[in-house]
Amino acid sequence: LLPSQLASTRILATLTPAQLAGALAEAIHASAPGMDGAGQGRADRALDTRVMEQLAEALGDQVTPARLAAATRAALGLAAGPNAVLTPAEQGHIATQLFPGAYRRQIEPALARIEAFLTDLARHADPQPDPSPQDAGTGPAAYLTCLALEPSAHTARTEALAALAVQWLTVQVTASRDPAPAVIVAGADDLTRAHLERLADACERRRVP
Repeated sequence: LLPSQLASTRILATLTPAQLAGALAEAIHASAPGMDGAGQGRADRALDTRVMEQLAEALGDQVTPARLAAATRAALGLAAGPNAVLTPAEQGHIATQLFPGAYRRQIEPALARIEAFLTDLARHADPQPDPSPQDAGTGPAAYLTCLALEPSAHTARTEALAALAVQWLTVQVTASRDPAPAVIVAGADDLTRAHLERLADACERRRVP
């Protein structure tokens, strides 16, 4: 169930830093004007993706929503807080060197937008301890994986989580190997058409029903 069990699903851990940055940008703009066409919405998505890619690159191999949120706050010049997840070197580099002054002023709206989304997401997506060797296993993949949003009124958070789940699913379908999986989406009318079309295209290419 999302968002309360997001961390235990470990779905975000299966994405590369670049995939995570792209998926988060798509989720943030899931209901934005221009999502299904050209215009300012597409430009903002492209900018948010690039900014998150730069933040992810600064974090090296340890990229999580919590660390991305902290990196975004550092880029905005905000204090690290008592539960810092960045090293002092990372904090200093991102705050003073990653984005030159003029460029940072231009991307401040993107940084603020990203920080608002990631701070909320990070509360549910903090990584859990690695499973023990006997739990990790090398056996076959699960027969069924079901992701469902907890019953609630529609909010910006639930819309973004649904979009993020579809982005994750699209990546998994694209990267999957035989036997081909099957995909079922319930409540598809609540999802962005562009995201569903990309998932459908991925399924068609992989001959996934």
